[in-house]
Amino acid sequence: MIRVLLPNIETEARITKDHIYKEVDRLSLALGLNLDVFLKLEGDNLYFQAAEGTLSPNNWINLLRRGTEGLPADSPEGLGLFFLTATGMPFAAHHIDWANFIWECWEDNVGAIVEAARGLGKTIFMRAAQAYLIGLYPPKSSIIVRSADGPARQSAERVAGIISDNEAWKLWFPKILPKSFPGQSGGAWSANAGYSVVDMAVPADEWATIETGRTSPTLTKYGLGGKGILGSRPNLAMLADDIHDKENSNTLSLLEDTIERFQSHLEPACTPECRKNIIGTPWGLQDLLQILPRTGQWRKLKVAITKEGTYPGTPTWPEMFDEEGITRRYAVDTSPGKIEFKRNYLLDLEAEIALQLTYEQFPHRKIESHWFRRIGVDFAELEENASGRGRSFFCAVVTAQDPISLSWIVEDGYIGQVLQEQAESAL
Repeated sequence: MIRVLLPNIETEARITKDHIYKEVDRLSLALGLNLDVFLKLEGDNLYFQAAEGTLSPNNWINLLRRGTEGLPADSPEGLGLFFLTATGMPFAAHHIDWANFIWECWEDNVGAIVEAARGLGKTIFMRAAQAYLIGLYPPKSSIIVRSADGPARQSAERVAGIISDNEAWKLWFPKILPKSFPGQSGGAWSANAGYSVVDMAVPADEWATIETGRTSPTLTKYGLGGKGILGSRPNLAMLADDIHDKENSNTLSLLEDTIERFQSHLEPACTPECRKNIIGTPWGLQDLLQILPRTGQWRKLKVAITKEGTYPGTPTWPEMFDEEGITRRYAVDTSPGKIEFKRNYLLDLEAEIALQLTYEQFPHRKIESHWFRRIGVDFAELEENASGRGRSFFCAVVTAQDPISLSWIVEDGYIGQVLQEQAESAL
């Protein structure tokens, strides 16, 4: 008998038993399964308790078929139930929106971008989705993408941990086990070699044929700031989490390199049927989260810390960030004009452009020589004095563009009541 504690005691969110009961009722109605029978209350603890393999998608054949590949479990509600059992937490309202949005994008064969405020559970949502898809389709290959190799390794290890160590995995996929030695697919069970699973329900000779036919392990990781994708060919899912950071996007050249790596190396490696998803917090007006939807091959959903995307506003996830908690985060932001709060929590990138800073307030405090420059020239006619003689004012202003915020910074200038040739010399 498998037992999972609900809610997870490690979470910071104020989740109550009522949240669990409400989520179980929602999923029961959506999936046509009476999930209430699996809830066990002992003292103050609430458990999800069932026999090994109870939630195997093979047992769902009598349900209405839906999802990207016609399997009832291959659906937003299926992920919601897996998330509940694997993390001990129910989907929050915005997680339900994320799951519905992602599956709609996948059904339409376009990539899904979830642009969300920090702290709304992006990473744990992504890990659960990655592991769940592996359980549904163990013969296929996936890749997890982060800003650099270190974070990518950590995420891959966490996904692998769900498969190898999480008790809930036995509720769903007891026959799908970690692979302990390299095979023809090239994967063992490590971040370096890649993680591969074995479906013990498939005869050994058939599984060997499956492995021979694929070029990548079940799960590999890729850091956009590192080396090439090394021959990975994901045909199940490419899930990217916070792919921009200070190390790979802090200057225009780094930002362009990050975008080039993603569009020229990573995207072409994905097969046409591969499900693509990016989840993260925006970095700037020209980052991947902003430019990919312009291609028509990606769609984006924005979820700020408040429902209105303003401060103050109605909390999006009051169990995690109530009005007091949001106010605290606003108060501790010491950046000029609260830019960091607006970007990280309100997803407001226009604030970075509209804000006028003095040089002392400018966060980088260094203007690079390779930044774009503009020089504006103007003059104002001087009214003639009583003698009918006068001379116009001449003005020139030199500005440099910050490649991250795209703000224009005044770095030099000239003003004088001079002759034309003197103005040309000054310019």
